[in-house]
Amino acid sequence: MNSTKLFCFIIILFFCFACSKKEEPTSIVIHKSEYGTEWPYKDNDIAVLDCDNRKFGGVKRPVVTIFIGDKRYGLNGAAIGVGGYPDAKTLLSTHPEWGSLVIGASHKFLELGLTLCKGGKNT
Repeated sequence: MNSTKLFCFIIILFFCFACSKKEEPTSIVIHKSEYGTEWPYKDNDIAVLDCDNRKFGGVKRPVVTIFIGDKRYGLNGAAIGVGGYPDAKTLLSTHPEWGSLVIGASHKFLELGLTLCKGGKNT
């Protein structure tokens, strides 16, 4: 094997190993059927929860978002504040008698999103 062919073989082998690295999932599909009456989003039965570690001003922050309907919403301060996503609380159901927000399992979604970010993608 000449040196050019050997070099190309090593490069291809390197990319094969680099591409085969198993990455932790950074998003998960969640269904109303999994949460029953704790499902907080009245008009939607399915959502995609996502977390992305991003650098803002040199500081890495987890940006937890939820894709509901046809739009992505922020679940934590980093997503809403510096990420610029609309607050997912605008989608929460309201109590029929008192008019207050029904939080349901939304706190569980934030916790799950932060867990996704621990092994998640970096931008």
